[in-house]
Order: sequence, then structure tokens, then C-alpha cells
Amino acid sequence: MTIQVVHLKSKLLRIFAATTVLIVLSYANVSAKQLMAAVVTGDLPRYHQAHEAFEKIVRAGGFDESKLQIFAQYPNPDKMSLTNSLRRSIAAGADLIITYGAMSTAIAADMVEDVPVLFADVYDPLGLGIVNNLAAPGVNRSGAASQVPLDRMFNAMGPILSGKRIGVIYSESDPGARRQLADLEKNCQLAGSELVKVNLRNTRDLDGDLKTLPNRTDLLFVADAALVASVSDRIMEFAGSAKLPVISQIPGLAGQGALATLEPDPEEQGKVLGVHALQLLAGQQAFMLPVRVGKTAKLMVNRSVAGKLGITLPKSLLEAADEVLY
Repeated sequence: MTIQVVHLKSKLLRIFAATTVLIVLSYANVSAKQLMAAVVTGDLPRYHQAHEAFEKIVRAGGFDESKLQIFAQYPNPDKMSLTNSLRRSIAAGADLIITYGAMSTAIAADMVEDVPVLFADVYDPLGLGIVNNLAAPGVNRSGAASQVPLDRMFNAMGPILSGKRIGVIYSESDPGARRQLADLEKNCQLAGSELVKVNLRNTRDLDGDLKTLPNRTDLLFVADAALVASVSDRIMEFAGSAKLPVISQIPGLAGQGALATLEPDPEEQGKVLGVHALQLLAGQQAFMLPVRVGKTAKLMVNRSVAGKLGITLPKSLLEAADEVLY
């Protein structure tokens, strides 16, 4: 009887020990699973494309769903919505925060301290003070920049822009749009063009803002701001009815009826972001990861739109174009 009790106790101890090991291993697996929070500003197609490319790189790098949870949010492109999304990211215990666009990234730079932030599609992160240096950021942030030189578009378009009245619809609340506006002002000054500014404060004001443009401008520059991009279909519809040529740096707008666009590649931005995330997950520090500036900037020209508007495309533009739409 005593021997049986001893054997029973020994068996129970082995079961207990095995169970304890399983619990510890299970807890270790849960602890090893990291959380990445992504703020996909405005639920815009370009950010979707970048985020999909980003996630493919991260998953292919060995971080499947058992090792890494990606918590994506799609807030409206306004300060309150973006701030709330970032607060939720922090409250959820995110090990890494991903931001798309200058507006969400600038807000993250102000409010996120202890969690590394990786960004994509930010126009001039150095000029915006998001990083201290492109080669070595010096802060707990890094990522991919999407600044493309506007002078390439102005040089190629030549007489279409020279001496013209160029209306620009932008958003003062978007720091990237403000930087782009400054670059646009310089190029307009060099081209002898007049710049007519329209600050879109909210989407409710769009129709009223647009109605002021046809009598004051010869063509319209649609700035690369999340708020503006969220209503780009309405802007293009108005421009078409008003026979107002559109130029922009918003990806995909040439296909929607813009005369010409000089656009960064969202997929490239996402891939660079994914590589950065893998480096951080491997133990590197954000403040030492260089900011990568996108190498792809496609000059798109819509020849069909030019024909409808009676615009003769200069040879310099057709030769400089990476793609001509018919």
C-alpha cells in the first residue's frame, strides 16, 4: 500500500512538473509575441498599398501571426482622430508604432516617447523636425521619406506653367502640405507664375473653396495632404466640369483625370518601412536607423486629358515622362 502511494505521489509530481513546464512555455510564447500598431491615416488607397507591401516584408522576414500581431487603425485625417489612435496604440502596449503620412507622424513625434515610431510617406521629415538627421535620426523615430523634387515637374512642363496663375488647394493643418507649399512657392517664383492659395480646413468647405478658383487661376495644383486626398474624387470632378487642368504629387491622380503628376511609389515606401521594422525587431535602435528617401518618382502625363482641354504638350514633357496615359 505504501509503495502504491509513493508511486502515485511520484506520478502526480511528474504530471505537475510537466504541466508547469507547459504553462511556462505557453506564457513564454505569449510574451514573445510582439504587438505592432499601425495608424493608416485617412484609410487612403496609397496608404493601404504601402501597408500591404510593409506587411508582406515583415511576414516574409519570419514574423508570422504567432510571433507578431499587427493592430491597424484607420482614423480620419484630423488631429483629434489621429491623436486618439495613437493613444489607443500606447494603451494597447504596442512595442512599435507605424505611421503613414506627415500629419500622423508629426503628432506621434510630439506625444510618443518610450515606443519607437517608424513612418512612411512623409514629405521632408528632416525639415519637419521629425528627425534630427537623415543618416542617424538621433531620436526614437525613423522610416521612409517621400519628398520628390517639384523642379523636375516645372522644368518638364515649361510653357504650361510659366507665367500662369496656379491655384493650390492644400491643408494648413498638415505639416507635409506646408512644406510642399513652400517648395511650390519657390518654383512658381522661378517660373514667373502667380500662386493662389486655398486652405482646406474641412471637407464641408470644399465646394465653396473650389468655386472661387476658375476665375482666378489657369490650372490647379492639388497638394499632397491626407485631408485633400480624401476628397480628391470631388476635386477632380469639379476640375473636369470647370475645364481646369490639374497637376499633383498624389499617387494615382493622373489616372483620375489630372494632366500631370509627379508621384512617389507607395509600394516602395512600404517595403522600406518593412525592412526597417525587421531591423528593429532584430534588436537595432530607431535612433541609429537612417531615413531612406524613396528612389522612385514617376512623372505621369495624361495625353487624353490634354487633348480634351486643348493643351499642346511640349516635347520636353513627353520626353521626360515615365509614363504617358492615352
